[in-house]
Amino acid sequence: YNKMPNMAIFEYDEYGNQSPNYLSPESNIQGQFGGTFNPLSMAEAASSRLYGERITPKFNLQYDIIPNLLLSTFDLQFDINNSKTKRFLPQVATGRPSTETVVNRADDNDGDAFAVNTKLNFIYTPKLGDKHTLQTLLSFQTEDNQATGQNITVANTASSYLQDPSNPARTQAGDLRLTSTFGQQRTLGVVLSNQYSLLDRYIINVGARLDGNSRFGSENRYGVFPSISTRWRVSGEPFMKNVTWIDDLSVRASYGASGQQPGKNYTFYNNYVPAGATYSGMSGVIPGNIGLDDLRWQTNVGRNLGFNFWTLKNRLRLDVEFYNNKIKDLFFDDLQIPNYTGYTKLSANVGVMMNKGFEIGLNTIPYRSKNWLVGFDFNMAQNLNIIKEVSDYYPRTDGKVIDNGIYRSYLQVGNPFGSFYGFRYKGVYKDQESTKARDVNSNPISGPNGQIVYMRYNYPAIDYVFQQGDAIYEDINKDGNINEDDIVYLGNGNAKLTGGFGPSVTFKGNLKLQAFFSYKFGYELINKTLMTTTNMYAYN
Repeated sequence: YNKMPNMAIFEYDEYGNQSPNYLSPESNIQGQFGGTFNPLSMAEAASSRLYGERITPKFNLQYDIIPNLLLSTFDLQFDINNSKTKRFLPQVATGRPSTETVVNRADDNDGDAFAVNTKLNFIYTPKLGDKHTLQTLLSFQTEDNQATGQNITVANTASSYLQDPSNPARTQAGDLRLTSTFGQQRTLGVVLSNQYSLLDRYIINVGARLDGNSRFGSENRYGVFPSISTRWRVSGEPFMKNVTWIDDLSVRASYGASGQQPGKNYTFYNNYVPAGATYSGMSGVIPGNIGLDDLRWQTNVGRNLGFNFWTLKNRLRLDVEFYNNKIKDLFFDDLQIPNYTGYTKLSANVGVMMNKGFEIGLNTIPYRSKNWLVGFDFNMAQNLNIIKEVSDYYPRTDGKVIDNGIYRSYLQVGNPFGSFYGFRYKGVYKDQESTKARDVNSNPISGPNGQIVYMRYNYPAIDYVFQQGDAIYEDINKDGNINEDDIVYLGNGNAKLTGGFGPSVTFKGNLKLQAFFSYKFGYELINKTLMTTTNMYAYN
């Protein structure tokens, strides 16, 4: 869509004869290297290959400590995941001089991950008679993840045929490197769950989970998250005995909390790094980051109300959920902070966000016979995302410079996460009269000497005077100047409704054909394709 389709693939000499050399000039009518490549040269001369192998052995042991009363299970799983990526960018695809580090550039990245997961369960099921049932679960869970990585990036091999980094090449430039990494994360979980049922109609579950994670500092390494849920099987009541066409009618409610850990290891440590500059001929060591020893668990407190309605021998099943989740201590990675602090970014807990909505699932079996089973499923959901609180330390804007095609991002209380902000488009100036600046009463604004004031863009930094044919942006504060004060909420990418549907056909229980369609609507988007293909910039 973006580039002209009439560029030559190969170079031509001064007599119009085609040569075998790819047309990959450093700069051409299409643009410059970095955003413009000869696609055939990339397909034939460049390479990017990913190799991987993964093994996940699992072991399970089950033992009756007290038969029919106390059961224990032990699960052990290993996950060995090795990957390698090899890439090469030849000179013929760049058009750059042979001395630059983008020429004959080779990468070799090797990653090895090893994980061990264990789960030890004790399940206690006492005999309480026909009317009562009780099941208690005590679970101990551990996880140990280790990852190592090696990376080498070199450039300027002697030939485009020498594509492996082991060949003699350069590594002394800033973006060429030979590095290795190691990381480890450990988690611990203890779950206690108690489920009691009376007459198989009144069910309650009370539990709690203790989580520990090595990514937190010592003060916040462990978190406790309780939960409670109930279910009333209305269809099991005596007054429903004669309603034989209802298979299950239930009402459910739950309340509980769950925790989420940060996405990076070792953030609670202060790292010190060698300084890039010298003083009096000596190098120094400076702090490399802020130790985040006070980072807290991101906690999701969920409330849920659900209904189940199954009928016609389970050929029609309707499940409905209403939820309201409150996320406290919301994580935000790589938060930009002022440079005068000595740092540029950090991770932090920045606020409170709400997610509330509903989910509806409908499963049907329109036709069933000895050999055939035809089903049709449908679901629909709505999620309303609202920011309720924002930390005073969090900058409300991403700080982007105002420009064409640039939209600001804010965390604004009362608006959804993922909202975008900009100037509100109001059409096109049709003549010079329409470019006059007007106040809140729609009267023309005059200068100190009575001169006519025309609409301006970003005075005094740019101070462009709008002309007829230019886009009209709404002057929110009516000062005749379109600048940051006129940026408003334009929309967000969260759909009002999402869902899916699809049929399935099963023959003799062995052969199944299934289709699924998804949909969403009621959301806004920024059409960058339309912007790029109609902006009339440069040679695109």
